[in-house]
Amino acid sequence: MPTNPLKKSIALSPSSKASLIALACIFSSILFFRLASAEGEAPFRGSETAETGHGCFLYKNYAVLVTPHQGGVGEDIQAWPRKKDEIASCDAKKMPFLNQRGNNDDFFKGVYDHFLFVDSGTSASERGLRIYDLPTQKVVLDTVWVGPEPKREGQTFLFYEDAGLCKGETRKDFPKFLNQCVKKYHLHPKSTVCQDSITNALDRETLFNLTSLRKRTTGVYRCGYRE
Repeated sequence: MPTNPLKKSIALSPSSKASLIALACIFSSILFFRLASAEGEAPFRGSETAETGHGCFLYKNYAVLVTPHQGGVGEDIQAWPRKKDEIASCDAKKMPFLNQRGNNDDFFKGVYDHFLFVDSGTSASERGLRIYDLPTQKVVLDTVWVGPEPKREGQTFLFYEDAGLCKGETRKDFPKFLNQCVKKYHLHPKSTVCQDSITNALDRETLFNLTSLRKRTTGVYRCGYRE
């Protein structure tokens, strides 16, 4: 059976294929980094939709300028009040009334009403959460969240914290405490999360009221994982 000369001409050796795969991975990583730097992270669910993006986020009453942090991961975050009929307000020459620069692992996560959300850290299991009240430029919530990503529902911000209860010293020890946790905190005994072999911690559902600025727990717990 005659061979296809074109097919033969593009045949690659195993080493060449490996090189191409490596180059593709490098290119994808660079592309992802450039896009992430230009666009920022996706906002928390429940955040307002900005009129523009690409580093300059315009909201009804505020403008937020987000730039990649120089010399490390994270973003520099600056905010200005925005007048109703003002088209563009991300003018770096103006003095911002909120200027969060130099924190290597901060990421802008959106605005709702007069609150600005910041996520910090690079861990996949525990990350920082700060909520700024823009009119006063004060931090009204500074905590660490775990598990599912935080989200806003109405005037409530929902997230999970490390319960610090019924937790084994190591991942291997945790199953000894699992039955106790399921019974005490009403966890579903057949939960796939709790049954998962990587479970080594307990998460506590927490609500932060954006009107009263008070935090409370709901009594709902879930099994989780820490690095």
